[in-house]
Amino acid sequence: LANQAKLAIAEGYITSGDPEKAVFLLRDIPADSAVLELRSTALIKLNRREEAQVVLNELLQRYPESPSAYVAGTQLLLEGKRFDDALAILNSGLERLPGNWLLLLRRGVTNKMRGAYPEARADLTASLENGGDPSLVAAALGDVMAAQGEPRQAAEVFRVVIERTHQPEFQLAYALALAQDGHSSAALAQAAKAVAVLPLSARAHFEYGKMLRRNGDAHAARKQFERARDLDPQFGANLYALSRLYRETRRPGTRREYRA
Repeated sequence: LANQAKLAIAEGYITSGDPEKAVFLLRDIPADSAVLELRSTALIKLNRREEAQVVLNELLQRYPESPSAYVAGTQLLLEGKRFDDALAILNSGLERLPGNWLLLLRRGVTNKMRGAYPEARADLTASLENGGDPSLVAAALGDVMAAQGEPRQAAEVFRVVIERTHQPEFQLAYALALAQDGHSSAALAQAAKAVAVLPLSARAHFEYGKMLRRNGDAHAARKQFERARDLDPQFGANLYALSRLYRETRRPGTRREYRA
């Protein structure tokens, strides 16, 4: 097989949950950046983290002009909450590639994870200003704004991104930001849209159910909680909300639903 075909097959193995075959296939392909990234991903999925870190170090050393190399190279560090080490790598990348939106996004997410919200906001805003993909940047930026006690600004970010990208995953975030800002009617309307565009999202149905419950519509809330339960029987927060609603409305089966 040609190397490109092998790469595609290896990626398919990783996606389908068989990273061992991917590692075996990749070992005979010359190690360019794509091969190293796939190999590290497969090793991480196999929990062979020390081997993966060796591959990631090689990736950074050999391809210092590649933004994705810095993103991949910080993956294990972020999983291990080694934020200072991750920031050192990202800072070195930005010294070499100043203004790169992907590295600014990664550094912003890293700062967000360590609770440094002003620094995260500055990086994420700079990422957008330098051509960052709004669909990738907006979620993190909105979360940071909400964490800083600015849900109105977060809602505006999500509204603009929905208008520009029409991506459904931002609909729920928009509804939650509106609710946090005290706009309950607008939040309900947007949450209804969220369950319409994300019909298989247990989280969307759960959050919509909570809003309906707060609005006094127990019957509609129960339907949303039950739908969320059907989609994800292990969603603990939803099971608790549903069992509590059953109990408050004296519906039989509270104990069974709570333990489901």
